Amino acid sequence: MENLFDMREALEVLAVRRAAERATDTQLRELASLSEAAHRATPSGRPERISRANTAFHHHIVELSGKELPATTQESLEGRLRRLFQQIDAPGPLREEHRLLSAAITAADGDAAVCALRHVRHYRDVALQLLFE
Repeated sequence: MENLFDMREALEVLAVRRAAERATDTQLRELASLSEAAHRATPSGRPERISRANTAFHHHIVELSGKELPATTQESLEGRLRRLFQQIDAPGPLREEHRLLSAAITAADGDAAVCALRHVRHYRDVALQLLFE
């Protein structure tokens, strides 16, 4: 399980850096819209809804990277982690971190985008605690 999360985190670091370099205005507007959708899902108290919105946001970032292999790899990882994510009732600071991540990609600042991925580590820690507590 730790390997799956490590792979996901490494993939997302690559994706946000590439997205910051390559995203078009249209893609950035869609990213902002998905960030807002994740924000609206968070107070719902429904982990499956939060997970779907969060996954859509992150999938879009990988799509912005412009490479097929990361997208294919992400789908495989998410498929293995999806059920676990839907059981996590700890959305953490999703809204603010998605906003920061979206803003960093929009500003073409790959380093800031990587820093804004803190919630990927948060989900990892919560999931591992849930599994092994």
